[in-house]
Amino acid sequence: MYQERRYLFPCIIFLLMFMALSAQDDFDSWQKQQQGNLDAFKQESRKEFKRFKDARDSTFAEFLKQEWQAFEVFQGLTPEKEPKPDQPPVTSLKDIQEDIEGVSVRIEEIQMPEAPVTKTRDSIERLISRIIKKKETIEFDFFQVPLKVNIDPSMTEYQVADSINEETISDVWAAFARSDYEDLLDQIRQIRKAMQLNDWGYALLTHRIAEKLYPESGKMQTLTVWFLMLKSEYRAKVGYNRNVIYLLLPASQTIYSVPYYLSDHIRYYVIHFQRSFEKADQIYTYQGKYAEDPSNFSLILHELPAVGDMMIEKEIRFEYGSQDHPVHLALNKPLIDFYSQYPQTDFPVYFNTPLSSESMRVLIQSLKPMIENKSEAEAVNILLRFVQTAFGYQKDDDQFGYEKPLFADETLFYPFSDCEDRSVLFSTLVRTLLHLDVIGLDYPGHVAAAVKFSTDIPGESVDYQGKRYLVCDPTYIHANIGQCMPKFKTVQPEIIEIH
Repeated sequence: MYQERRYLFPCIIFLLMFMALSAQDDFDSWQKQQQGNLDAFKQESRKEFKRFKDARDSTFAEFLKQEWQAFEVFQGLTPEKEPKPDQPPVTSLKDIQEDIEGVSVRIEEIQMPEAPVTKTRDSIERLISRIIKKKETIEFDFFQVPLKVNIDPSMTEYQVADSINEETISDVWAAFARSDYEDLLDQIRQIRKAMQLNDWGYALLTHRIAEKLYPESGKMQTLTVWFLMLKSEYRAKVGYNRNVIYLLLPASQTIYSVPYYLSDHIRYYVIHFQRSFEKADQIYTYQGKYAEDPSNFSLILHELPAVGDMMIEKEIRFEYGSQDHPVHLALNKPLIDFYSQYPQTDFPVYFNTPLSSESMRVLIQSLKPMIENKSEAEAVNILLRFVQTAFGYQKDDDQFGYEKPLFADETLFYPFSDCEDRSVLFSTLVRTLLHLDVIGLDYPGHVAAAVKFSTDIPGESVDYQGKRYLVCDPTYIHANIGQCMPKFKTVQPEIIEIH
């Protein structure tokens, strides 16, 4: 018995070694076979993903056929409760002189901003040459940047039925989901990166493409944007009422003067890319979401869009120290056009958006000789007087016909501005030129600013996070730093943080 076991053990070892070598040979052969058929392997992988994608999309298409729920539509939020003044108040105080008691800190050399890193048309064209793979392309202009995208022709073949209901919308989704939309999405994402587009810019880009795909159908344009936004992992929906289809997007910031409905405590805004559209008292839409972890829509501009360059030059003037000072401006019209389509949102978005480098460089050339080597107090006061007196005052309703806070570039462009517009521009100039901390002051019906100086300067101030900020009001004409409008002296403003 022992002898049998003694011979059996080496046999088992030999057998296991043979099986291992044989298995290794099979693995090596399989690996070489896969390397030799790499294209087929990749194609099969894509098919597997396609089946996964179609499974989710087909389930969603069936889900869309279920009966939708009617939601009440609220007709838009209003940011201001108190009206703005028809004319700004004027004070007769004299300009600040350099010998203010207790002020010794002076402004050193003003640094010119770096040349803007702008995506030129050549770089965009190089991008387009890389992503165009087929003959079926659409060409369009996007804020003075000529673009091309490659499309699956089947994406232009479907038309929504005249009668809008759950079934017709589900059919459109299924048609798009069966198309080769991934290539289009990849191109859109590359263009977004090249043009430095935020979420709103991305939505505008998808809408511009939808216009080219379906120039005669507003319904199909809306459904196309909805599909592309969902496939881009945004929390998007569509709804309908009678024969109108609505794009519905929740936002991380408040969007004012735009209809919305509430679902699970989430405010879905009715997004339309033209100012006039048919409103509804209720909208039929679905519950639930397509993606597992969709993103809310954000209106923050971490960087400015790299739109085309069509500069408009002009000159404005203001008085300080009994002298008339000309100020030269250079403004990029495509950027102004981008802002003109921006929805009205929270004040921090405007205060934290920088002035374009193109505009800042030309503006500094005029302002630099006036403020360099001045005390902090006088330098800020010169900027304050510039914003107070170089622009005409007019309320938004009178200039635009609706409420429209302006970004800093817009205030330089338009002939008129009101309190929040001037405060945004003033804050931007103080932070960029003088590198002083600034906050916005949100009073009932009025917006001003406040600056933290290096020394303790007399005047009216607010305390924020243990620091003293001197009130600076760009709408209180001829008022100096540290002077608040009389009606707001005893009012505690809400603080607008500027990062």
